Amino acid sequence: MNTIYILSLTTENTLRVLQRISTVFSRNRINIEQLNVCETQRRGTSHFNIIIHSDAEAITKLVKQLKRIIELVDIQVSHQIALERKPEEVKSRYS
Repeated sequence: MNTIYILSLTTENTLRVLQRISTVFSRNRINIEQLNVCETQRRGTSHFNIIIHSDAEAITKLVKQLKRIIELVDIQVSHQIALERKPEEVKSRYS
């Protein structure tokens, strides 16, 4: 079952760090639904909020691979929302 996950990453603000992070998602065939990046108050660090739809196994694998990125300071899986609809809800919505 797919779930919405919000990943919060803190990284060093270096060249190509976004490319390294997005490459990990590409290799695992996980689509980034929303991406928000900003520089923190501490100069030289950036904060990423990434929203994705995936299952728990893929998330644990993804987090392990993201931790290998040298510039990554901290990673948190902060929120999860189950995506499950009843078939009658879908039918009534489009009727």
